[in-house]
Amino acid sequence: MSEVLAGLLQKRASLAAELGALDAGIAAYRRALVPTKSVAVRVNGTRPTMSLAARKKLSLLAKARWAKSAKKTRSNGYGSFRPTEFFNSSTAPCA
Repeated sequence: MSEVLAGLLQKRASLAAELGALDAGIAAYRRALVPTKSVAVRVNGTRPTMSLAARKKLSLLAKARWAKSAKKTRSNGYGSFRPTEFFNSSTAPCA
């Protein structure tokens, strides 16, 4: 009986080793097929160089955002402070 048990344990050990080798092979293929984001985006810890056209495009988009917010501020004449919220006709200071 112990010979049968020893044979089964030996077979189990060999199958476990084979399974580990298969897992390592599958992991290697997955790494080769799907590159990680960190490797593609960062080289030597720095960001990739941005082209002049891309910088200009981002600059124009930022200027458009700033102009939009400045337009909203100029529309009420007071920026984010609105005196009408604090003073109505009954509590307005004497002119």
